[in-house]
Amino acid sequence: MKHLILIAALALSATAQAEDYCMELSGGARAVMYVRQTGLDAKTQHLIVDQTTYGQDAQILHIIINDAYTYPLATGKEQKEKVIQSFDVHWLLKCMKARNGFY
Repeated sequence: MKHLILIAALALSATAQAEDYCMELSGGARAVMYVRQTGLDAKTQHLIVDQTTYGQDAQILHIIINDAYTYPLATGKEQKEKVIQSFDVHWLLKCMKARNGFY
């Protein structure tokens, strides 16, 4: 699990190009929700972020983690994938709206 959260943190790297930022952020959100759907508790996800991520990236990941845990655990592989995909799109659109003022 720690590796998936680290992947999410790296996806939010400050080196991401501005036009790719929202895609990177939604990929991080996808990883967070994937871990959430495996049953890992929020406290552990937050601790991993605290140990592996700094600055604005950590702040954003904490917000994404908090949001992920407002969603219930899905049952079945297909339902889990739908929740993960929906969460990914949710954060992509949220980011695009914030950065570009549309959607």
